[in-house]
Amino acid sequence: MARAFVTRLVSRECKDCDCVYVGQTSRALKTRMKEHAKAIATLDKNSLLAKHHMLNGHQIDLENVENCRQIIGVETTTNS
Repeated sequence: MARAFVTRLVSRECKDCDCVYVGQTSRALKTRMKEHAKAIATLDKNSLLAKHHMLNGHQIDLENVENCRQIIGVETTTNS
């Protein structure tokens, strides 16, 4: 069975240091950015961006997101 997929690699930068977060998502970029913003606002302990913000008091640049690459492919699975 084959399934088409789209994966986006994106990067976000810290406004206060040289740290760069590179992530991967199959969802719309706008949707993922809203999720990151919410995680930072609510200090979500499962979010690496929120952890960086909490531990260092740094601000993450969610406005200038770089869409590094879009990968479109086909995933195949075999039924055993």
